[in-house]
Amino acid sequence: MLAATVLLAACTTTVDGREVGERICGAADPMREDRHCDAIDDYARTLLDDEQPGHAAIRDVEIYFDPVRHLAFGQRAYVLVRLDDGTHQLYRVHCGFNPQSDNCFTVEPEPSP
Repeated sequence: MLAATVLLAACTTTVDGREVGERICGAADPMREDRHCDAIDDYARTLLDDEQPGHAAIRDVEIYFDPVRHLAFGQRAYVLVRLDDGTHQLYRVHCGFNPQSDNCFTVEPEPSP
């Protein structure tokens, strides 16, 4: 099985010291279903609930392309979960081709060169 890795230099920003790509999965994103947006969102919310039971209410979930995309294996993204108390949690999530949250997992950030 072959995997392709593409490094995208354009359209990046920094969140919590991590370089993330452009924001995706907004309500008007025409690729929302193909990008596994709902599965990524659901998985990040589940992670937060598991890690921080009783956390403040979720205000927003922002999904960003991972600047290092691993093609042919689904969608990899950074997910920023913002809470009503002003705190947030950043996850790096990968969801496979079957866009269901049980097909998602967390990924460790790429090592710095």
